[in-house]
Amino acid sequence: MSVPGAEPVVESARRQRTRERLLDAALELFAEQGLRAASVEAIAERAGFTRGAFYSNFDGKESLMFALADREHRVAMDALHEALTEMLPRMKQERDASPGSVFPWSYDSIMELLERILDPRGDDRNSCLLQSEFVNSALRDPAFAPRFSDYESRVIRELSSLVSQALAEVGLRFTVTPDYVLRTLVDIYEAAARIDVMREVAVEPAEPERREVTIGAIVAVVEAFIEPIPAGTAVGETPDTPGTAADTDGRAG
Repeated sequence: MSVPGAEPVVESARRQRTRERLLDAALELFAEQGLRAASVEAIAERAGFTRGAFYSNFDGKESLMFALADREHRVAMDALHEALTEMLPRMKQERDASPGSVFPWSYDSIMELLERILDPRGDDRNSCLLQSEFVNSALRDPAFAPRFSDYESRVIRELSSLVSQALAEVGLRFTVTPDYVLRTLVDIYEAAARIDVMREVAVEPAEPERREVTIGAIVAVVEAFIEPIPAGTAVGETPDTPGTAADTDGRAG
């Protein structure tokens, strides 16, 4: 006797496994050969499938590229969400113990939070190469650049929304557009990750102190652009940022 709905579930699971194997193969080949040099046929062969299996899962190589980037992004976002969920109660306690302090958290708490966020992404060579290949392709190809820019903007908006919500939980908000701050933080992290990967490839010793400097830079940027949420402020309300019409009018008066 067949179970109603069983076949679609099995098919869906099989399709997902196929997609994952194609994505894994693509990540390896993109790292080895670059985005443009890695062919659809080579990706399918590395994954153990036919060209037809590739096109039954992806419209083309570009759609696979963005699916791969989405998968990497989801790993990072899941790690961030998990870390914030677990650590916010402790951070609220530290804030309550230091009323009036703009940045009341201990060094150990900040270090632990950032390590939790950064470690799942790690300094993985393939992920680093994938990001570099995306950027290089966008710089070379005017047709590819707008889609990559839109994708990056969406990623930053999602990240800044999650971080802004976490700050609000402890009574803080950004003093400037959150996307600008998060873009800077991502740039700091990715630059440090590239250096770590290059040192690993060159078989050079690790530099734990430089990782601390990276985390310190991230903390400094955040601290420079946050403030306590004033009493009576509506949820989601943000301060006027420099250069707005309100500021200009105020100076003129």
